[in-house]
Amino acid sequence: MLNIGTKYCLDADSQNFILCKRVTTKKGELTLRPIGYFATIGSALHELLNLKLRETELKDLKTIIVAIEETKALINALPTMRATTTGNRGDKPSD
Repeated sequence: MLNIGTKYCLDADSQNFILCKRVTTKKGELTLRPIGYFATIGSALHELLNLKLRETELKDLKTIIVAIEETKALINALPTMRATTTGNRGDKPSD
């Protein structure tokens, strides 16, 4: 699982990337609520940006710009993944 700030995280199963939001239950327990299932990490992060924009309720341009910049900062703070020398399916690299 990859944390995106304190409210969101990105998880994966064998077929999807799953964007989740941390929520507190009525019993006070912290749990994850799936927001959506995506074929690519890029599409999951794009949805995160759209979600953050919808949270602003489009009050004014300054609020929207702040939301975009904050979301970009969250994404840029994610750890980077190094490319491997193997193929996408785990094939051995060619010589």
